[in-house]
Amino acid sequence: MATKKPVRVRIKRVGMDPEGRGLVVLGTAKRDLPIWIGPTESQAIVSRMKRTKLPRPMTHDLFVNALAEVGWEIDKVVVSDLRETTFYGELHLRSGARRKVIDCRPSDGIALALRAKAPICVAPHVFDLAMMPPPVQQPEPAKDAHEGKARTRRAGSPACPDPSLSTPKRSARRSRRTSA
Repeated sequence: MATKKPVRVRIKRVGMDPEGRGLVVLGTAKRDLPIWIGPTESQAIVSRMKRTKLPRPMTHDLFVNALAEVGWEIDKVVVSDLRETTFYGELHLRSGARRKVIDCRPSDGIALALRAKAPICVAPHVFDLAMMPPPVQQPEPAKDAHEGKARTRRAGSPACPDPSLSTPKRSARRSRRTSA
């Protein structure tokens, strides 16, 4: 069976979910891939996206600079798998005709790719494994006690993490997508 080529994606959003966890959303025009990340990794991604100038190199900058000093560069980063609740990544390096693939956390890979101006890709099967269930409409929208506004929430989404609101068929798929 042939392996499908990774799909190039862009960073659609970086921030915090309603529970205060770091979140990066990768995607194409047709599909999104939410990956929960730590606050340090979130800051490393955001600082590069905003082109923040720092007086000294941070860890991701140092790594890209060290690779360049020894003649290697980042070719691409691939979110390569989702097992249980963990996303896996690969850092693809090149030096002339030589190639190496190194295991990495997707969040670190994304931060490195931004600094190296390298493409960020996702293996097609990862989109399928992490697919979010469709919105579940509640008969009556839930009242938000703090704001007094009615809201309809997506079952199993960061805004409505209560797994009891999703259907049994969907809960197996939903349980596979969590943090990196």
